[in-house]
Amino acid sequence: MLQSPISPNTHGAKRMNSLRADDCGLRKILVVDDTQINRAVIKGLLVKRGFEIIEASNGEDAIAAFRNEAPDLVLMDVMMPGIDGYETTRRIRALASDNWTPILFVSALEETRNLVEGLEAGGDDYLFKPLNPEILLAKLAAFGRTFMLRRGLAEARMKAEAIAGNIIDGVIVIDELGRIQSCNARALHIFGYGLDELVGHNVKILMPEPYHSHHDGYLHHHVSGGAPKIIDVAEREVLGLRKNGQVFPLELGITKIEVLGQRNFLGILRDISQRKAAEQVILEQSTDLQHMLEEQQDEQYLAAELMMRQIKRKLTRCTNVESWLAPANEFSGDVIASQESEDGRIYALLGDATGHGLAAAVTVLPMLTLFYRMARQGAPLSEIVRDINNEMRVCLPTGRFIGAALVCLDKRKASAQIWIGGVPDVLHMSAETGALKRIASWNFAFGVIDFSAADLQPITLDAPVGSQFVLYTDGVIEMTDSSGNQLGQERLEATLSAHEPGQRLSAVQTLVASYLGEQPAQDDVSLLIVTC
Repeated sequence: MLQSPISPNTHGAKRMNSLRADDCGLRKILVVDDTQINRAVIKGLLVKRGFEIIEASNGEDAIAAFRNEAPDLVLMDVMMPGIDGYETTRRIRALASDNWTPILFVSALEETRNLVEGLEAGGDDYLFKPLNPEILLAKLAAFGRTFMLRRGLAEARMKAEAIAGNIIDGVIVIDELGRIQSCNARALHIFGYGLDELVGHNVKILMPEPYHSHHDGYLHHHVSGGAPKIIDVAEREVLGLRKNGQVFPLELGITKIEVLGQRNFLGILRDISQRKAAEQVILEQSTDLQHMLEEQQDEQYLAAELMMRQIKRKLTRCTNVESWLAPANEFSGDVIASQESEDGRIYALLGDATGHGLAAAVTVLPMLTLFYRMARQGAPLSEIVRDINNEMRVCLPTGRFIGAALVCLDKRKASAQIWIGGVPDVLHMSAETGALKRIASWNFAFGVIDFSAADLQPITLDAPVGSQFVLYTDGVIEMTDSSGNQLGQERLEATLSAHEPGQRLSAVQTLVASYLGEQPAQDDVSLLIVTC
């Protein structure tokens, strides 16, 4: 005679009716029983409360249903044809792996050994036939709460693992003995290991010597209360060891964490091999650039020294010529030269090349060579102007030119010839009164155009004994003070007129120094005074 699977319900009807599948999260239930009526009664009780029921009449069908349907809970009969409920439970547990599915044995066997065998087989609880509906629903509610809690924890763990697995840094957790508890995908990639090759192993396998041999001692020292050497210390650079034996640099920070009373250590690490390689390349390039800079400075110094020697070697200092040249930087685009000819005439030149620095300084060398050679030979000033301009037209690139003023004194005739192109007016100061006269700049600078015959002709002036010609570049009158005000033509002329002939050069130098103050000159400054 069949025993009813459900005992009459005499109490708790209201509480029974209140349980719904939505309340406990156990929507899908696998009912395993070799008796159809038993399955039908349980199904009738649970379906009306929102549960989805899957039926299996033997162990083989139960295993297949579990594999295909993935139920949330299993009600398992013990005595069945073929494999019994205990063996079926063992096989289901093997299928479930880490996923927890509650299994409740439902049996008329009430002996203690039957209960123990069921729990040892992997069951979570034991219900006796005939089933009490209230107890069954109470059990479902209890397991539902546990099920939802475990599912929430599993979801939280999955989220944490997903976050840890996708951050750009490696994450490794070890216990107090140094054994690796977990690590993310980035850490596995950095060291070249698989997860099963690291979890459970001592973390020192990721360290080269001497860290490999000393690590356990450091960890024991800290766990025993010693001062930390790297734990809870700011991130620092250390060396790591890949699976292939490669030693590489990494940044590592370690923090203590406690989970369920167990102390662990969380390591955050970053492979800095590429950064270190880039830093090394930058260091090497910086060293190369420093060497190049030093070589360039040496070359510039040599060029400057050669140029100054060239200029000084050819310069014949005439006693009646005073000059001052103050470059804005190491090289000057201004040039001053004087030369006495074989027949006693005095030639003087003041030039101002476009630009500043070495490029401007180089452009004046061909002009100086021609000037010294032709002046020494006593060539007419017009011929000197012609040859210099022709040479500059050949040598200078477009946009480059040299402004200049030339003076030729003939003491036998007490006269002077003046040619000006591309520089400020020349001043002629009287010997008796100090009054000055401006000789206007009327020509193009050297290297701009081909000069006509008229362009080559200088003007001729009387040059009484003691009178002076003053030549200067625009760096003098266009310099600005700290407020941006230019020194100007009038201030220069007033300073010259206020002083005796022998004091005029030093007076202009004093004026310039006081006008500039602490700021540097914006342009090369040149001044040349020729006394007749």
